[in-house]
Amino acid sequence: MQAMGPDYVAEFDRTVSLPALWTYNAATLVCGLLGGLLGAFLLRKHFAKAGLA
Repeated sequence: MQAMGPDYVAEFDRTVSLPALWTYNAATLVCGLLGGLLGAFLLRKHFAKAGLA
């Protein structure tokens, strides 16, 4: 990061702070859970329609 210059490093430190990392992690967890629930619903619906569930 030293090759990028002090302005870049300062802006990066301001943007990628600890609260921002917690927010990114929480958003990833929530989106992963919602995607899993959606996938499970669609698979259940598909297999029920096919007569396999």
